[in-house]
Amino acid sequence: MCLRLKSLLLTLVVSIFLCSCGNSQKSNENSETSPSDRATEFFGGYTSDAIAFIDDTSNQIMQISSNGEVSKLLSPSNESKNPIWGNQTSRLKGICITSERSSDQNVQENEIVLVSPDGNLLGSLNENWEPEISPSGMWAAVACGNDGDGTTLVVSDVDDLSETGDRNLIDDWSRESSAKKSDVIEIFLIKLDGSRLHRLTYNDAGDWLPRWDSSGEWLLVESNRNAQSDIFLHLTNALSFTRLTSKEFQDKSPAWSIEKNFIAYQSDESGYPEIVFRNLDVENIEKFSEKFSTGQKGIPIPQP
Repeated sequence: MCLRLKSLLLTLVVSIFLCSCGNSQKSNENSETSPSDRATEFFGGYTSDAIAFIDDTSNQIMQISSNGEVSKLLSPSNESKNPIWGNQTSRLKGICITSERSSDQNVQENEIVLVSPDGNLLGSLNENWEPEISPSGMWAAVACGNDGDGTTLVVSDVDDLSETGDRNLIDDWSRESSAKKSDVIEIFLIKLDGSRLHRLTYNDAGDWLPRWDSSGEWLLVESNRNAQSDIFLHLTNALSFTRLTSKEFQDKSPAWSIEKNFIAYQSDESGYPEIVFRNLDVENIEKFSEKFSTGQKGIPIPQP
């Protein structure tokens, strides 16, 4: 009788243990949500929004939505949307005076060249180049500067994707810290009819890749003014700005989402450069804290 009772009790204990393990395993499985579920939870009602980016591996233009789905976009046309800059080189030379030495020179004799944010010499400024145009179509944001040695440097509005060995890097340039030539690059807002000019940035550092918001009142800017690459938000009609990223990581290539509900940039905080999403309400910048690491390697770009 005692042996049978002990046997029954042992069977009951084993059954309870196995049931408990099964429930625990199911609980753990449920807690490991997919990236899509995490994105949906993070972005709430913005699940239809997306960011365009250039894939590191294929160099193709892709799109990653706020629910984590990745798809390919058609390549944009090479035809310039605003073919007005082919005859504007003389005008830019006079605008981009950011060096005290260049102000005493005849800048119209300068050579004007296009460089990438990494300092790769892309060649002469030609009619196919266009700056970042405001949503109203009335203003252009240009990152440029005269180096004081006879060259006007204009920074490309897109990142350079050429292989490292194929690059022609100019001397005295740094994307992540101070250097003689990159430090002269500032951002200018130019009204396309030539009636107004506004210099947006004033610092001894490099500022580039300006990105308009949908209202035209704000610009995202990449800058190394704090001895590292960071993302700043500038008010376009004043000298007011907010530093959005401040940790000791390289944060680059800002872009607004297609519907302008959030921003994305490339960050190496996780140990490798990946695309990070951040909610950004320009009316309540103090809430800029939450982020979503996509795990996707690439460079965010404005919608083609």
